[in-house]
Amino acid sequence: MAVKPRTEWLIYGAIAFLGVMPALQHPGSVVGEGADAFGTWWFYDWIRRCVENGWNPSWTPDFYYPLGKGIFAHTGNNFVDAVLSVPFQWIFGPYFYFPIFIWVLQVGNAAMFRPLARHVLGEEGVFPATLLYTTSPFVVFELTAGRPTQAMCWFFPAAALYLLKLIENPGWRPALGLGLAVAVSGWTYWFS
Repeated sequence: MAVKPRTEWLIYGAIAFLGVMPALQHPGSVVGEGADAFGTWWFYDWIRRCVENGWNPSWTPDFYYPLGKGIFAHTGNNFVDAVLSVPFQWIFGPYFYFPIFIWVLQVGNAAMFRPLARHVLGEEGVFPATLLYTTSPFVVFELTAGRPTQAMCWFFPAAALYLLKLIENPGWRPALGLGLAVAVSGWTYWFS
């Protein structure tokens, strides 16, 4: 089922918008609920402060004062989405950026999956496969639980695509792409 590219992107964007719309209506809201949502919001703010001040993000004095806390010993190296959120925090401010960033994260899931879908299924399968990927129960659940780190599934499809390319045509370029995609997947979320 081929869909015109503009229509396809409007659909992905609209679905992501429906997911963040409640938070957009209430500035200062996070997408999702529970302790993880507010913990993620805190962590994104911490990473922004680290970027702005040149601080080491692996330790914070904000917990267990005066000794502090080793952040990455507790949460792993989950920092890719937090670093990517920093420009959104600068542009949209601390009370409005979060749902906009989550919208971009969701549309990014679609953008990163499309090349794999095209490679495996051809042009006819791109839209339905990408639609299923971006609305998968895993992604939707992680977002509703306030865990955008786990819902950021950008690099899994790149790893799968490079693995297929490496099998089809062995060489250093697909091997390098596979290694980078797997590494960034791990840095995005430690269980990846």
